[in-house]
This record gives sequence, structure tokens and C-alpha cells, in this order.
Amino acid sequence: MHYLVIFPGSSLPTGNAAGIQQAIVESQSSFLMEQLPAILCLHGAGTNAKIFELQAHNIIQAMNKNFRFIFINAPFESRPGPGVVPIYLGMEPYLWWHCDESAAEQFDIDICEVQRRRKQVRELLHSTLEKDNVVGLMAFSQGARVATGLLLDEELGSKIQFALFISATFPALPVQDHISPESTISIPLVHVQGTSDPWAAEGNRLRETYFDKGRTTLIKFSGGHTVPTTQLDARRVAMAVKKARGSTASS
Repeated sequence: MHYLVIFPGSSLPTGNAAGIQQAIVESQSSFLMEQLPAILCLHGAGTNAKIFELQAHNIIQAMNKNFRFIFINAPFESRPGPGVVPIYLGMEPYLWWHCDESAAEQFDIDICEVQRRRKQVRELLHSTLEKDNVVGLMAFSQGARVATGLLLDEELGSKIQFALFISATFPALPVQDHISPESTISIPLVHVQGTSDPWAAEGNRLRETYFDKGRTTLIKFSGGHTVPTTQLDARRVAMAVKKARGSTASS
């Protein structure tokens, strides 16, 4: 006897058996995808979630049998970031996260506004982590600063097993008002960096300041302040992430 299983959120089309079979296959695929552990993805300043998803296409393809990827938008509008225009012209809004007290004067923002925006970002991250089985982070440029702040937050970072940073900058952007200056992040970090990235020194400083040196992997690719796009580089990143997650399971 054959049973027709309808997965949550699915519906059957009217029509021939082939159409029904296709609907079942798609429903099963969607259901299985939802069971995969998630990687939360944080874009850089002056871009947005969709742009980051397009930039990271090959990396996603190299890992999508093992993870699902959750892209979220930063809450504040900004000018387009370096290299965004003209490639992503028309893909507004361009967004950024928040700044710390040291950058408040540069952006003409008072301390109360810095704290308000920090709280807003934390609430966004908290709500995302609460509803999804997030085990890892993938972050680009300013997004890596936010991700570091998330990992320094004992509540938000408690279930994160590994991080993948691409073209990171410095310093961390805390998502709470007070963090210990002595804090070291002990989870594995895969740090991907272009050989001609003008902010490479900042990325190195972020990695060396906040992360356990014995649990970091540096991957260099031919390029600037961008996401690596070749399939070869994507496979190298995927292999490093697989090894990083495996080390958390065995530790």
C-alpha cells in the first residue's frame, strides 16, 4: 500500500500524476532543507542581504547540502559601499549596521543614538537566532565586526559553533553596552582574505585581538576587498568550514 505524505506548508496541485509527483518531491526537498543547521549571514556596510547572497553564490553552492543560509538586512540606510556601484546599481536600499562611541563624531551621532542603534541591532539578531537553528556565522567586512560583537555577547553567542569571516575589518562592534576587554572567542574561525585587500591589516587585527589563535584558519585568495567568486576558492572555503565544524563536534 502506498501512502501520500503531505509535508507542512505544502499543497497538492490538481492535474496529472506527474504534477502530483513533482509537488511531493518539491515538498520533501523543502522539508529536508528546513531541517539543516543554519548559517546566519551578515552583509557589509553599504550593501544588503540580497547583494551579499549574490556575491557569495559559489560559497553557498559549495555548502548547501550541509547548511541553509539565512541572510538578514541591517536596519539603517547608507550610501553604497566600495565597489557596490555600478555592479549593483538599482538594488537599493543600501544598508549598514551601527557604529561605536569612537566613530560617533565621524557620523555626527550622539552617544544616546549609538546606544539606541546598538540595541536595535541586538534585538534583530536575537529574534533571528531565537527562531532558527543557527550554528554558524558568515560575515563580510563590517558584518564581521557585528558578528564579533555577537560572539562576545554571552547570551547571543552561546550556541554558535564556528564563524566564517570574509574581508573582515576592525574593531568589533559590540551589541551590548559593556563587554569584558579580556574576552577571547574560542570557537573556530575561518578567515578569508584577498591578497590585495586594502583593509587586510584590519582583518588581521580583528582575528588576532578577539579569537583563539590556535583555532583560526586563514585562507588567501587572489582579489581585493570582496567575496571570492571562483569555484576553486569556494571549495577551499567549504572544506575549511567542514573541518572547523568537525573540530567543535570532537572537542
